Amino acid sequence: MSAKFIGRVKSQHGQALVEFALAFTIFLLILLGIIEFGRLLAAYSSVYTAAREAARYGAAVEVSNGHALYNDCAGIRAAAKRVGFLGWIDDNDLVNKVQISYDKISDGLTCSACPCVNADGKDIVTSGSRIIVKVTNVFNFIVLNVPPIKIETTSYRSILKDVELNEQP
Repeated sequence: MSAKFIGRVKSQHGQALVEFALAFTIFLLILLGIIEFGRLLAAYSSVYTAAREAARYGAAVEVSNGHALYNDCAGIRAAAKRVGFLGWIDDNDLVNKVQISYDKISDGLTCSACPCVNADGKDIVTSGSRIIVKVTNVFNFIVLNVPPIKIETTSYRSILKDVELNEQP
């Protein structure tokens, strides 16, 4: 073999190594982007489901320990936390992450306090009022250098306290 041919083969091996390094870097970046997008989608889905489940829990009128569930603020937040574990909803500042309010109370008023009671401590939520649960969380990317994204969703549910059924024989 001639020295000219051997030098040519060695330079081609170097060229293949450089091309592989460039292509692998781009491939790895795309793969990590897909993984991070999947995590973001899972977190959004979890936050959305947490808001929906918390509103569903709060719209229930079943009385537990002498209090209606729509005024059980800790139970509503626990329902959101139980379902929203993939959205990384934790006990840290749970009051601000899961906000509970009521709409269309007597005379069309709104109530942003939970439990929703008047100055006398009397329940002012009427049948047909809506419970509004807003769940907020911040998604932090692990690998990509992208600023955090705020994920926020709101769910509404009507509260039916006294439903009259007209029974016919």
